[in-house]
Parts: sequence; structure tokens; C-alpha cells
Amino acid sequence: MFYFTYRERRWLLFLAGLLCIGSIVRYFQANKAISRPDNVSDYQKKINKININYATSSDLEGIPGIGPKLAYAIIEYRTKQAFFYGRNDLAKIKGVGAKKAHELEGYFFFSVGDR
Repeated sequence: MFYFTYRERRWLLFLAGLLCIGSIVRYFQANKAISRPDNVSDYQKKINKININYATSSDLEGIPGIGPKLAYAIIEYRTKQAFFYGRNDLAKIKGVGAKKAHELEGYFFFSVGDR
């Protein structure tokens, strides 16, 4: 038979404990990441800004000053022209001038990699 020494058994027990703790932490992190509020305004209150490059139509319509037509125009521009990189790209949308782009900038962040 194969026997472990006292020291080896202690290390195995320690590693098994770390594995259990890591699994528990991973479980709670995964469940926390999944829980997204159904209400758009609650979602905006939590993070204050939404990523314009991945926002849905309902996310965009929850922002003051953006209706269904403008939300559609933003999504259409995003699909045709790739990503938004700043306020200047937002001002290129039909129906959004420089002043409106400046007002809306506070509701968005323009990161390409973050969802």
C-alpha cells in the first residue's frame, strides 16, 4: 500500500481546504455577476453609466432625452460604423448635435472591451 506521512497528510488537508474555499468564493462571485436588475433605472443607479457600444434599445431609451427613434439611430450607427470612441462619434448621428452629445456624454462610457 501507499502511505502518506503526517506532514503530507497535513498538506493534503490544507490543499483540500483551499479548494473548498476557492469553490465557495467562485460560486458567490458567479451568482453576483449574473444578478442584473430587471429595471433599467435601477441598473443605471448602480453603475451610473452604460457602455454605449453594448447598450440595448431599452437601456438607451431609459436615458433622458433618448426616445425610440434616437435609440434606433444609435444602434444603427454602431452596427454600420463599428464602435463609439468618444463624444465626437456620438455627434455624428443624425439628430444629435454637439450640444446634445455633450449632454448625453454623462450617461455613457465609450469602452470597447468592457461590457
